[in-house]
Amino acid sequence: MRPEILNPLFAALTDLKGVGPQLAKPLTRLGLERVVDVLFHLPTGLVQRYPVDRLDQAQVGQQIIVTLTARDYRPGRSPRAPFGVEAFDGAGDHVRLVYFGRTAGLAKKLFPLGEARQVSGRLDAYGDMRQIVHPDHVGEPGQGDIATSEAVYPLTEGLTNARLNQLVEIALERRPDLAEWIDGPLLTTRGWPAWGRR
Repeated sequence: MRPEILNPLFAALTDLKGVGPQLAKPLTRLGLERVVDVLFHLPTGLVQRYPVDRLDQAQVGQQIIVTLTARDYRPGRSPRAPFGVEAFDGAGDHVRLVYFGRTAGLAKKLFPLGEARQVSGRLDAYGDMRQIVHPDHVGEPGQGDIATSEAVYPLTEGLTNARLNQLVEIALERRPDLAEWIDGPLLTTRGWPAWGRR
């Protein structure tokens, strides 16, 4: 019989706030049906983001976090062509934010002209122009910081990495308060985190 203290880990994911039938389908395809399943769904990589104040502080190929202000839109010549947002950092340096696949409406919603946005994405070069294709995070400055590191998990259609990261956070919060079972000197020697530390 399972000790009662472990019951929160064996709750169904559908019992969690925000996990309805629509989200349950892709989770089930991955074998994630209980809270404990999410804890054992291990990441396959890590995205490291570098906060910069100015675009010229970043190198091409880096995942960066920077505050940008949109000044103009560059629609493609056809509905299938990429949609561009001309944006500038606080020093006036330019970058084009590129969206593919009929996402002009989304781009305009995320980047109202003249309003600052905190943006995360891979800085690339297209000829002599800087660009970020499909920024992975966009938000208003001061409305929650973008994480400088993010675990990357195996996914399936209908499930984003951001949503799975949120479920992992919820699962970690449900972790019971257990006494440490590994000897303290061994933890130190191996550099392992303690049970109660994240």
